[in-house]
Amino acid sequence: MLYINLSFDYELFMGQNYVPEKEVLIDPTDNLCAMLSAENVSGTFFADIYCPMKYRDLGNHSFPELFDNQLQNMIKQGHDVQLHIHPNWLTTTKIGKKVEFDQNFYRIHNWADGDDYSPVKKLVHDGICYINNLIKPIDENYRCVAFRAGGFCLQPEKKLAPILYDEGIRIDSSVCRGMAYSGGGMYYDYKKISKKKNVYISQENSLSDAITSETANSVFEVPIGSYNTFPHRQIAAKLNKKISLKPENGYGMPLPKRKITVFDKTFGRLTRIFTAYNMLTFDFFNSTALIYMLKRIFKEENCKKNDVFIATISHPKALTEEHISGMRKVIREIKKNPYVKFVNMQDIAKIKSL
Repeated sequence: MLYINLSFDYELFMGQNYVPEKEVLIDPTDNLCAMLSAENVSGTFFADIYCPMKYRDLGNHSFPELFDNQLQNMIKQGHDVQLHIHPNWLTTTKIGKKVEFDQNFYRIHNWADGDDYSPVKKLVHDGICYINNLIKPIDENYRCVAFRAGGFCLQPEKKLAPILYDEGIRIDSSVCRGMAYSGGGMYYDYKKISKKKNVYISQENSLSDAITSETANSVFEVPIGSYNTFPHRQIAAKLNKKISLKPENGYGMPLPKRKITVFDKTFGRLTRIFTAYNMLTFDFFNSTALIYMLKRIFKEENCKKNDVFIATISHPKALTEEHISGMRKVIREIKKNPYVKFVNMQDIAKIKSL
């Protein structure tokens, strides 16, 4: 069975928001939730909870109220809310249209004091408490079981996994195999990790150890789907030419551009043909390309016999009506396969007995 988690990073732009927060995040999320509910699919919204915390600290209570109310309404509609942490929010002294952060504190790991990870543990603990206090009055059976690191910055995973486990997190969904970035306070490198879709990570087991059976105090990885099989990745990219433009409601945190070397100019394009990955995201790929890649993953992973869990990733702030319509097409087409099931993170925890 191929289990697909439609996941969404529920957050504002961390550079500049051209329109009010309601238009950036609340309104498109309402449209998205309405479509998902109509299609009887439960989405998982990874809520960037240190954003409303900082808004309240700086005296702005209107957006946090909208934020909290929408998360509660998601639960009422049958959707899922889980933990997303961009700790850099804590470093800003200004909110609103333009936001500036200390990028040295973008990664959650950078809040550690050397080998002392108690400040990181507090970040995770306080984030879970925020969500539990908000959601448990709506659903007493709710569990905060899943985590996504801001900017995919999970590594070093052996440091973070035991903290997540101790705080009740049983699933991580920060990894996108084949992707890497370093700069502007961000760092992740998932180019050389295990090719297996689902592994367990812990203080003893890294992403590269390819541990596929649960071990003591381990966290189950549900990766953000990625695809690079030649020539099908290239075919999917060609199918994607008609993707609509993102709305100009803001822009993200400015990041340094990668330097283009002589090797890149000479051999880079040829190298990327075989090494580049497509991330499974509705932000950039249209329905035709995503359907093609999901069907290829189903076939290549032999999902009639094997259970595979993957997540797609999108950001409500970046979704137009055309994006949402494309998502509906993907859901309807993929649902035709009896060996595919759309699940939220709490569903996965139950299926895996986590």
